[in-house]
Amino acid sequence: MYNIDLGFDVEGIRHDILVSFGEPQLHRGAGQHGLHLTATVARHDLAGGILLLQGDSTVVGAGGHPRVWLATFTHTNPLYLRNNGVTSDCPLVMAVTDEQLWRIEDMRRGDEFQIDLRVNAVLVYQGRAYSMINHSQYQMRVDRDRWLRQVANVERAAHFMVAVPAVGDGSEGMASVVKFLREAEAAYRDNRDRDAATAVRRAVERFKTLITLPSAKNIDATDREQRDERQRWAAVFYAIMGVLNAAPHGDVVTEAAEFSRRDGQAVIAIAMGLLGRDWS
Repeated sequence: MYNIDLGFDVEGIRHDILVSFGEPQLHRGAGQHGLHLTATVARHDLAGGILLLQGDSTVVGAGGHPRVWLATFTHTNPLYLRNNGVTSDCPLVMAVTDEQLWRIEDMRRGDEFQIDLRVNAVLVYQGRAYSMINHSQYQMRVDRDRWLRQVANVERAAHFMVAVPAVGDGSEGMASVVKFLREAEAAYRDNRDRDAATAVRRAVERFKTLITLPSAKNIDATDREQRDERQRWAAVFYAIMGVLNAAPHGDVVTEAAEFSRRDGQAVIAIAMGLLGRDWS
């Protein structure tokens, strides 16, 4: 349980309202999920009032990861401040996409993580509204084991995100490689699997001009047991190039080659994994 203290000036008198938040609860959706925080007023002296909450959240991961924005949230129903300290409760809902969940998994490095909340409030009391713009951030630690149990119920499939960094407008260097990879992603989302494979091939071909790899002949001439790390990774690189050489080139042979939905997934994932690694 996490508590925050909200203060309102009502007719020149300060009134404090203590709001408690329960542990985050992840509710499964289709591509977008709901991260719910149940809010309850633990203490107040404004019976008959109504409290409305909204705000935004950021995530802080383990291992020195920078803070990243997560989502806005708002109440699903008001908090009613009743007599004798009795109050209602309400869930505050944050919409979280699959990609955001994968980013959290990458950031937390197998550990717990932190959600920082910025909470704004509006008090409606005796026919008047009192706003509180709150610039404070409230730190909520998310327990590792509790989070793992919830994430395990979100999706039966396995997901992993690879970042291929680049700077520039996409006309040269790694920026042009990333440009082709983005084209592959767009084609895949648009169900153009052959176009996705073609864009991945262009990304790999462009990347090959930017690095120096051991030649295929050099690798073949070296006993498998004697190959160094760079030769082994280069062998994987040449293998995916062999698959991508069947991607449409505009000739008779490649036009007959088929790339299914799963083929598109495979070539994009393998290429991004290879192009995202450190080849220095």
